[in-house]
Amino acid sequence: MKPSRKLLSSVIFVTLSSQLLHAVADITISNAANSDITLSTPFQDATNNGGTSNLRVVTLVGALGPSNVEVNTTSTGAAPFSGQIKVSDTITWANSNRLSLVANSNIVIAATINSISGGDLNLTSATGVAFDADVVMLGASGQLSVSTSGAITQAPLRKLLIDDLADLNAGTAAITLDQANNFGSLKLTGGVVRVNESSSTLLTGVSASSLNLTSAGSIADSSGAVINVTGLGTLNAGVNAITLGDVGGGTTNFGSLNLTGTVLTIMEDSGTELAGVTGATTLTLTSDGAITDTGNINVTGLAKFNSKGNAILLGDNGETTNFGSLNISGGAVSISEDSNMDLVGVNTAASAVLSSSGALTNAAATSVAIGGLGSFTGTSISLGGAFNTGTLMFNSTGAVTVSEGSDTNIVGVNTGGDTSLTSTSAISDANATSVDVGVLTLSGTSISLGGGTFNASSLNFNSTGAVAIQEDSSSLVTGTNTGLSVALSSTGALTNDSTAGLTVTNNASFGGATITLGTGASDTMNFGSLTFNSAGAVSIQEDSSTVLTGTSTGSSLALTSAGAITDVAASSLTVTNTVGITAGTGTSITLDDTVFNVGGNTTFTASGGQDIIANNTANAFNGSVTFASAGTLANVNVFDTTALNLQASLTLTGNLIARSNAALTDNGDLSVAGLATLAGSTIDIGGGTKTTNFGSLNLNSAGAVTIQEDSSTVLSGTSTAGSLSLTTAGTITDSTGTSLTVASGST
Repeated sequence: MKPSRKLLSSVIFVTLSSQLLHAVADITISNAANSDITLSTPFQDATNNGGTSNLRVVTLVGALGPSNVEVNTTSTGAAPFSGQIKVSDTITWANSNRLSLVANSNIVIAATINSISGGDLNLTSATGVAFDADVVMLGASGQLSVSTSGAITQAPLRKLLIDDLADLNAGTAAITLDQANNFGSLKLTGGVVRVNESSSTLLTGVSASSLNLTSAGSIADSSGAVINVTGLGTLNAGVNAITLGDVGGGTTNFGSLNLTGTVLTIMEDSGTELAGVTGATTLTLTSDGAITDTGNINVTGLAKFNSKGNAILLGDNGETTNFGSLNISGGAVSISEDSNMDLVGVNTAASAVLSSSGALTNAAATSVAIGGLGSFTGTSISLGGAFNTGTLMFNSTGAVTVSEGSDTNIVGVNTGGDTSLTSTSAISDANATSVDVGVLTLSGTSISLGGGTFNASSLNFNSTGAVAIQEDSSSLVTGTNTGLSVALSSTGALTNDSTAGLTVTNNASFGGATITLGTGASDTMNFGSLTFNSAGAVSIQEDSSTVLTGTSTGSSLALTSAGAITDVAASSLTVTNTVGITAGTGTSITLDDTVFNVGGNTTFTASGGQDIIANNTANAFNGSVTFASAGTLANVNVFDTTALNLQASLTLTGNLIARSNAALTDNGDLSVAGLATLAGSTIDIGGGTKTTNFGSLNLNSAGAVTIQEDSSTVLSGTSTAGSLSLTTAGTITDSTGTSLTVASGST
């Protein structure tokens, strides 16, 4: 027997019912009649049998009148329906009650949602939320909350207008809200996050793999906000400010940062990598780690970087980097700027390498404290005020001016045009590779330069202490120079310009291929004592008394003094060729401690009535010795270990002592008003056309003695001779106590 139609229908109904039982339904919210929906909150599939349910907007809004409302598709079941919630027609309610949409699948906002009196909107979705229409939430307390494991998206020209907080959480999925949105405040959780706001943005928290935030107003964060972007954070406030991390209680971290805005203030709780800075009038960046960059940075005003003792590395990888002015606080700092660099405020660093394609300066009232190396490069360099660096290196094609409030210790390779170095303490370059500058002006408590290769087109120095400069080329001293002691050494000529002045309290020591100092009409040279060494000619003119000390050498010597010329013990003077030594008016030459070793002729010149003494028993005058004066000398005392030839005419109002370990001769007139004491291995004085006269005579020689006097002769003291020929134009007498011993014959 065949089954009846009624029985067959029952079988079909039971089968379909069992298939749909407990299935997940989609819910549409529209103006259509309610369909398969519960009639009170929580609104859901009334039969729990899958399919599509419809919730009428009027029903939903009516339920929102007295209480919060939830619409959900969270019941369990099988396919074919996924549990989507879709808003198809406009929802508007005017109270503070909350509307919650909870979906097993995605939520689609396809029609406008309006909360006009502070009611919240909560959207919870398993697979994503799509804003294909506007959401408008008016009132200071109306918040939007979105929680999903899928993407949060927005259709073109749609808006989210939220007066209060928008808390958007997509898990690790993307958030893309790039239309003309407005939020009272904003919290973002997602993977790749892209948000556009048509007004100012206040972030209460961010967790994202990357963040691209564009705001028509300022961008800031709230107190306690936690911002964590593991990748690039791109923040664009246009012509407005960006202020992040400057309020207490929160943390701020980015993998890297690209900033567009005017007044930028960022405090990051880790290292900061700047991928770019655009349009900034000021930038204040504080980081708990290193500050680096990978992109171009442009700040028209002040840029302040504080890495809390960590490294700051900017502009060193080919980026374009420009600041109106710069303030730094960090560990190892390296900044390369593509324009002028101007340091301002209080600057500190463990070390600093600062490079500018323009001028490098620091403003008035600026302080710079660098514990280690301070290296500076620019078309010109001007650093001063409260400036201190452990060691200094500079390189410029233009002028360099550095004024330091502590020791100045130059290291490495240094170049400059006209260069001025001023220190409240010592200036030195003991560890420098090279210093190559133009006009060099130095001021310090002591100065020591030439540890490496050192060259300056000219030198000017002033110190209350010792000055020691060793130059690998010619040296030209200019301007007014002072030092407690001065040692100048040059591989080339050592000279001064026509108006130079050099005042040395103690010893002045000079070295050069040639030495020419003080010979101009308007220069002035004054030394406590003098030492010089040259393989070439030496010409030194001092405007006060001269004291020779130490070992001095030259191929020739012209030494002129405005005062007396004296020496100290253990002095020596070795000259290959001629020597000329001239004392000032009314002063004598007393060089009894100086050992002379002269290859050529020697001339001593003093004014009338003065003495000339050069009687060290180790002297070697290998040429003639002349004692000259514009007037009449008083006394002469000379000793020579070699043959001594008294050259030219000599007239003395006092005594003559001329002694030689070899022959003693003369080559001109000789007039001694007092006692003439003559000694040599042989003695031959007077005769021929020469005129010779002594007040009295003492002679000593182991060899032959020949003396011809053109007046009476008075022997005095103890005299000896191997043989003696004494001729006089007058009488020959003696004074009391005189003795004469001649080994062989006498005439």
